[in-house]
Amino acid sequence: MTSTVASPSDVTRSLLDRKLLLVTGKGGTGKTTYAAALALLARARGKRVLLVELDSQRPALSPVFGQEPGYEPLEILDGLDICNLTWERALQQFIESVVPAGRVASLVLQNKIVYRFIDFTPGSQEIVTLSALADHVRPRSGSHAYDLVIADLPATGHAFSLLDITRSALGLFRSGPVRERATEMRQLLLAPSTQMVLVALPEEMVVNETIETIEKFKKYELLSQPPAVFLNRATLPTLSADERTLLQRLADLPLDPAAREFVRAGRWEDELEQGTEASATRLSTALSVTPVLVPPAPPGGVVRQVVESVAVHLGRQVGVGRKDLLFEHRPDAASSKAPAPIGPRTFDMPAWLQRTNLVVCVGAGGVGKTTTAATLALTGALAGRKTVVLTIDPARRLANSLGLQSFGNEERKIDLAALGHGHATGELYAMMLDSRSTFDSLISRISADEAAKERILKNHIYRHMADTFAGSQDYMATEKLYDLVAAGRYELVILDTPPVKNALDFLEAPGRLIHFLDERVMKWFVDPPANRVFGRQIMLGTTAVVYKLLGYVFGQDFVEDLTQFFADFQGLYKGFVERHEQVLKLFRAPETAFVTVCAPTESSLDVATFFQHELASRGLQRGGVVVNQMHTCDTDSHDAKAALGALADTVASGLPAAVVPSLLARLGMAHRRLHALRVAETLLTERVRSAAKGGGFYQEVPRLEGNVHDLDALSQVSSHLMAAARQL
Repeated sequence: MTSTVASPSDVTRSLLDRKLLLVTGKGGTGKTTYAAALALLARARGKRVLLVELDSQRPALSPVFGQEPGYEPLEILDGLDICNLTWERALQQFIESVVPAGRVASLVLQNKIVYRFIDFTPGSQEIVTLSALADHVRPRSGSHAYDLVIADLPATGHAFSLLDITRSALGLFRSGPVRERATEMRQLLLAPSTQMVLVALPEEMVVNETIETIEKFKKYELLSQPPAVFLNRATLPTLSADERTLLQRLADLPLDPAAREFVRAGRWEDELEQGTEASATRLSTALSVTPVLVPPAPPGGVVRQVVESVAVHLGRQVGVGRKDLLFEHRPDAASSKAPAPIGPRTFDMPAWLQRTNLVVCVGAGGVGKTTTAATLALTGALAGRKTVVLTIDPARRLANSLGLQSFGNEERKIDLAALGHGHATGELYAMMLDSRSTFDSLISRISADEAAKERILKNHIYRHMADTFAGSQDYMATEKLYDLVAAGRYELVILDTPPVKNALDFLEAPGRLIHFLDERVMKWFVDPPANRVFGRQIMLGTTAVVYKLLGYVFGQDFVEDLTQFFADFQGLYKGFVERHEQVLKLFRAPETAFVTVCAPTESSLDVATFFQHELASRGLQRGGVVVNQMHTCDTDSHDAKAALGALADTVASGLPAAVVPSLLARLGMAHRRLHALRVAETLLTERVRSAAKGGGFYQEVPRLEGNVHDLDALSQVSSHLMAAARQL
């Protein structure tokens, strides 16, 4: 790929000329907003557009368009269709496309063992889902033709795994239609008419992950050309050097709370402005394209209005008027009612942590889940407990938070004394899960003998399953968690769960391997139907046909490898069942608490609300809810001159006379914006508080200046997280 410097209008215009756009970004960056905004923009330019979600349990497009997308395209606006490609329906479509006889295809689709096989086979769900996407881009007979297909992919880590399956599947499936389709999809990914779109925020860790993701896509040849990068919520610098000097002088003074709030508002906007400038420079330097900067939407807007705001900004770049980018049916404006009272702070957080032995942090990506896990672990150690924190974070941010460059699959002790915590009576350990090493260790422990262990570890199917199967991080997290707790070496274990593609992935992970390794499934493959004698010939014929069709679809080599895999695993089934039962028992223990972590954004609060309902319905202990990155602004007077005018005059020596009134005016506007954002966030969080009623504590952690990447920063977070919380 050659280096390119293009204007924002050139970038946006070129995207509208593609056939397929793949939109992703770290959780919480606004990728769905940009996918929808680009769809509106393309529609306004006269394109026939399909906007696609991939196998989403809770479609993010629903609040945007007011209707839930189904598998079949639904015309939501003139020229714009939406759909959600679930893997079960995609499987049906795929089988029917490669098995000509409808009656024969139905034999496969009605077989429960086949669905278990597909559910767990490495890459099979991803292949059939991507195949359905490809059918919309390059329609087969009878399909609609679209000028542009926009895919709202999962967050970056899952998006890479999804697209890279087109490469790894070639090593797993050595023949058959699945391999052929994987080859076709890889060609589609690398076609000139396909382009990747990444959405980032002006934050150091988000920018780091964006750059790492693009480098990873390049390394594994998943990009045909440089991606387009949108820097969302970008705030262009407005403070002059003199104004920044005066603001710093005011910040150094002992101020009353009201005056301090204006200074904090100014520093908040200045941090956003400087962060935007630094992020844009870094992305431009590291990548072959200049990022497109898009300003933040007005606070308190409903999802549709945020999408419209982005679409209108992009529309200006390509000559599309505002009226052509607004939804035909306007939603009601965001409520202006005062936030409902939350209640007094009566929940004792330190006492809760002291009586808890296992904390499982769950939630969407990009909400500070890793920081929360690290903070709880540090707090436990400082309180005298031997603590370990386990992360499955692909961006490896927890290592930075604990003052380390990296750590691996074995527990590593954190030197608290060397980091200024020599008074601590407890101990802190941290580790990063390696799925493959964890799976290998598990096989080594439960294998009947050395020969059986070696056969399994060298098995072609096992090697791919350990590395790439859907949900491997989620499943291995529960396995490693069980080992840590069962060993009894730690008084407190904190688990930072993987960023979820779907909210239930982690909760359902313990049972997936058991379903796949069910004795009936293994017997079906180890003793093929063609070798059995049934009392009724029709049953023999039906099951034999299904078995042969699997060989045709996935390749006979693969089915033979799978048969050997099951033969080797037959003796391990009991051990897996016992561990599964112990994990479920551990999850339901009274000393275990699930803490839902979210940010004050509609998408992450939607996931948090769903988690609250699911945890309650499954009988799992809800420890509480943590809302990170809350903005704070308590007073509703925006007169900066009244609060700071006299003080500003006294510390403005050596600065031009115009600096004082100019800065005070900017501080007043910044305070107004910050207050509006605070009110909007408080209203947004009401839904999760209602869903979490009776489920432990509710704690808000304010947005802090700078990034949390060392123990000192974690200590600052701890002071807020462990303060008295509200009882739900």
